[in-house]
Amino acid sequence: MNYGRIDYQALAELKEMLEDEFVELVETYVRDTHQKLTTLTELSPPQDADEVRKVAHSLKGASINLGLLRLGEICLALEAQAKDNIIRDYEQHLEEIQAEVDFVFGELQRL
Repeated sequence: MNYGRIDYQALAELKEMLEDEFVELVETYVRDTHQKLTTLTELSPPQDADEVRKVAHSLKGASINLGLLRLGEICLALEAQAKDNIIRDYEQHLEEIQAEVDFVFGELQRL
């Protein structure tokens, strides 16, 4: 387990608290994350910087709420750059997000 990337204790607590609804929460997160990734790939900074900021902010919040810390950090960095309308290496951000999403989805399937 990579404890710096995911707060497994927070996930376990959510799973215990939500019981059967935890599966629905994870399914909703996965579906919404796919949609947000699609949106991010369709946007073109700097002209779409505000929309990039909104999507990154939303994905950051949803990820952190599930204890998906590294994904939240990556999205926070993108959100901050978009807020300042200075997005550097947008494609690299997208690749980092996609790689972390792939890792996170694999971990969520194991729960």
